Amino acid sequence: MREQEFYEVEVRRLEELLDNAQILEDEQISTEFVGLGSRVILEDRGLVRVDTLELVSPAEADLEQRKISVESPVGAALVGHHVGEEVEVVLPTGKSAHYRILGIERRG
Repeated sequence: MREQEFYEVEVRRLEELLDNAQILEDEQISTEFVGLGSRVILEDRGLVRVDTLELVSPAEADLEQRKISVESPVGAALVGHHVGEEVEVVLPTGKSAHYRILGIERRG
Protein backbone atom coordinates (compact mmCIF):
# COMPACT_ATOMS: atom_id res chain seq x y z
CA MET A 1 0.00 0.00 0.00
CA ARG A 2 1.34 3.39 -0.91
CA GLU A 3 1.85 5.96 1.81
CA GLN A 4 -0.92 8.21 0.48
CA GLU A 5 -3.40 5.32 0.47
CA PHE A 6 -2.46 4.50 4.04
CA TYR A 7 -3.20 8.07 5.15
CA GLU A 8 -6.49 8.16 3.22
CA VAL A 9 -7.63 4.98 4.96
CA GLU A 10 -6.56 6.38 8.33
CA VAL A 11 -8.42 9.67 7.70
CA ARG A 12 -11.62 7.75 6.83
CA ARG A 13 -11.24 5.66 9.99
CA LEU A 14 -10.82 8.76 12.14
CA GLU A 15 -13.76 10.52 10.47
CA GLU A 16 -15.96 7.51 11.20
CA LEU A 17 -14.75 7.49 14.80
CA LEU A 18 -15.65 11.18 15.17
CA ASP A 19 -19.05 10.69 13.51
CA ASN A 20 -19.93 8.00 16.06
CA ALA A 21 -18.43 9.70 19.13
CA GLN A 22 -20.70 10.60 22.03
CA ILE A 23 -19.89 12.79 25.00
CA LEU A 24 -20.77 11.26 28.36
CA GLU A 25 -21.82 13.73 31.03
CA ASP A 26 -20.79 12.82 34.57
CA GLU A 27 -24.46 12.29 35.53
CA GLN A 28 -24.70 9.55 32.89
CA ILE A 29 -21.94 7.50 34.51
CA SER A 30 -23.31 4.91 36.92
CA THR A 31 -21.78 4.17 40.30
CA GLU A 32 -23.93 1.03 40.60
CA PHE A 33 -21.87 -1.03 38.14
CA VAL A 34 -18.60 -0.71 36.23
CA GLY A 35 -18.82 0.85 32.77
CA LEU A 36 -17.29 3.41 30.45
CA GLY A 37 -16.22 6.42 32.52
CA SER A 38 -16.11 4.53 35.82
CA ARG A 39 -13.24 4.99 38.24
CA VAL A 40 -12.84 1.57 39.86
CA ILE A 41 -11.06 0.92 43.14
CA LEU A 42 -9.70 -2.62 43.04
CA GLU A 43 -7.92 -4.96 45.35
CA ASP A 44 -5.44 -7.06 43.41
CA ARG A 45 -5.80 -10.37 45.26
CA GLY A 46 -2.49 -11.76 43.97
CA LEU A 47 -0.34 -8.76 44.86
CA VAL A 48 -2.39 -7.77 47.92
CA ARG A 49 -2.57 -4.13 46.92
CA VAL A 50 -5.26 -1.58 46.12
CA ASP A 51 -5.28 0.21 42.79
CA THR A 52 -7.57 2.72 41.09
CA LEU A 53 -8.28 2.49 37.36
CA GLU A 54 -10.45 4.59 35.08
CA LEU A 55 -12.27 2.84 32.23
CA VAL A 56 -12.08 4.83 29.01
CA SER A 57 -12.47 4.39 25.26
CA PRO A 58 -9.56 2.76 23.42
CA ALA A 59 -8.48 6.17 22.06
CA GLU A 60 -8.16 7.60 25.60
CA ALA A 61 -6.24 4.70 27.16
CA ASP A 62 -3.06 5.74 28.97
CA LEU A 63 -1.52 3.29 31.45
CA GLU A 64 0.69 5.96 33.03
CA GLN A 65 -2.47 7.84 34.03
CA ARG A 66 -4.15 4.56 35.09
CA LYS A 67 -6.70 4.86 32.25
CA ILE A 68 -7.50 1.50 30.65
CA SER A 69 -9.66 0.71 27.66
CA VAL A 70 -13.03 -0.94 28.21
CA GLU A 71 -11.90 -3.25 25.39
CA SER A 72 -8.71 -4.37 27.18
CA PRO A 73 -8.77 -7.75 28.96
CA VAL A 74 -9.03 -6.13 32.41
CA GLY A 75 -11.51 -3.45 31.31
CA ALA A 76 -13.78 -5.90 29.49
CA ALA A 77 -13.77 -8.28 32.48
CA LEU A 78 -14.77 -5.50 34.90
CA VAL A 79 -17.66 -4.06 32.85
CA GLY A 80 -21.04 -4.78 34.40
CA HIS A 81 -19.73 -5.87 37.80
CA HIS A 82 -20.69 -4.34 41.16
CA VAL A 83 -18.93 -3.36 44.39
CA GLY A 84 -17.94 -6.42 46.40
CA GLU A 85 -17.75 -8.75 43.41
CA GLU A 86 -14.61 -10.66 42.55
CA VAL A 87 -13.45 -10.79 38.95
CA GLU A 88 -10.99 -13.15 37.31
CA VAL A 89 -9.14 -11.84 34.26
CA VAL A 90 -7.13 -13.96 31.85
CA LEU A 91 -4.22 -11.76 30.83
CA PRO A 92 -2.54 -11.80 27.38
CA THR A 93 0.31 -13.76 29.00
CA GLY A 94 -2.16 -16.56 29.75
CA LYS A 95 -1.94 -15.99 33.50
CA SER A 96 -4.99 -15.14 35.59
CA ALA A 97 -5.39 -12.07 37.79
CA HIS A 98 -8.01 -11.85 40.53
CA TYR A 99 -9.55 -8.55 41.58
CA ARG A 100 -12.14 -7.54 44.15
CA ILE A 101 -14.10 -4.36 43.41
CA LEU A 102 -13.92 -2.08 46.47
CA GLY A 103 -15.59 0.98 44.97
CA ILE A 104 -17.02 2.57 41.84
CA GLU A 105 -16.91 6.33 41.33
CA ARG A 106 -17.56 8.75 38.50
CA ARG A 107 -14.44 9.93 36.72
CA GLY A 108 -13.16 13.25 37.92
